[in-house]
Amino acid sequence: MPGLLREQPWLLQATIVSVGALVVLGTAFFVPNSIIFGIPDYGGSGLELVEGTVIEVLGTEEIDPADQGFEGSVQVIQDLRVELTQGEFSGDVVDIRQGTLGVGDDAIPYSAGDRVLLSTGELPDGTRVFNIQDYVRSDNLMLLLTAFVIAVVVVGGWQGARSVIALGVTLLILIKFIIPGILAGHDAVLITLVGVIAATVPALLLSHGLNWKTAAAASGAAVALIITGVLAYISVEAMDFTGVFSDEATFVQSQTAGQVSLRGLLLAGILIGSLGVLYDVTVLQASTIFELKRADPSLGFGELFVRASRVGRDHVAATVDTLVLAYAGASLPILLLVTIQAQPFEQLVNREFIAEEIVRALVGSLGIIAAVPLTNVIAAWIAEQRFDAGSEQERTEPA
Repeated sequence: MPGLLREQPWLLQATIVSVGALVVLGTAFFVPNSIIFGIPDYGGSGLELVEGTVIEVLGTEEIDPADQGFEGSVQVIQDLRVELTQGEFSGDVVDIRQGTLGVGDDAIPYSAGDRVLLSTGELPDGTRVFNIQDYVRSDNLMLLLTAFVIAVVVVGGWQGARSVIALGVTLLILIKFIIPGILAGHDAVLITLVGVIAATVPALLLSHGLNWKTAAAASGAAVALIITGVLAYISVEAMDFTGVFSDEATFVQSQTAGQVSLRGLLLAGILIGSLGVLYDVTVLQASTIFELKRADPSLGFGELFVRASRVGRDHVAATVDTLVLAYAGASLPILLLVTIQAQPFEQLVNREFIAEEIVRALVGSLGIIAAVPLTNVIAAWIAEQRFDAGSEQERTEPA
């Protein structure tokens, strides 16, 4: 069998991809999130959720707030007949009076055939009630995920398949290590820093193989992440951020009885948001230096660093724009709110919910900028050690 794998490289790659996929799936489904950290029982949301299908719209009514002397959008109320399709209530049919999701022109009325997610509970008199919470979107999400995986594999080949597994490993570290560690009350910054660095090595190895280029990229990313974490900590401390302007973070703190630090969550979010872009930057810089060395083995450390830095300038310019625009897109409602407020810019930037987004973008960008020279130094040194001058072949023996 080992001989067959050596003779058929595609079979070896297929084996690696298959085993990696099984490990990722097995860990995702069978390893508890609390296997490393003992997560306290916070009681959950208290909502019992079941799925159902709208089989008939019994009636529709529009309520105009202006009729009661109020301002606002017209609200649509529907009487729906829903068949429950999950759990102990599967097969039961219930009638529900329900408002549409969204308001005004953005409202989406329910129609026959819609799959919905319902909450259920009992009133003091024992009557069971159901309320629609949202649409069931898991099937469409799975279709989109399948299309994504197929596209990556078709375009990227075996390397694309390995990159999908690498993405799975990164998500597993996030779900099985970082999130449980934060919920267990550990320092969010330390847990996140350890987790994202731990995710860097397997992700790069799976995507780009076990080689010196990968080692250089992983080292550059790890050091840049530490610098990003330090800059984020200094910025949050210097600007006296509290983190309370994130509704989701505040809700998490209330649900965990103050066990989770909001400032820690803010710092952890900055680190996680920078990770993917750092992958891109460090791999490109390491690849550039190793290709330069292969093309001209006589190039020394200084020349490799200077030439790769020229490429790095273009990459940084494009990547920083990408990162800032990504944060701007995620914060579009905040930008609209800023415009509505019509306050002077120098006053608006003092508001924490605005300053937080600026810090996210700037600190993440500084981490990216730092990653370029760091990776260039590491990759140029490794390339010089691993190649014989005047030879296009990489040395395999230790330098």
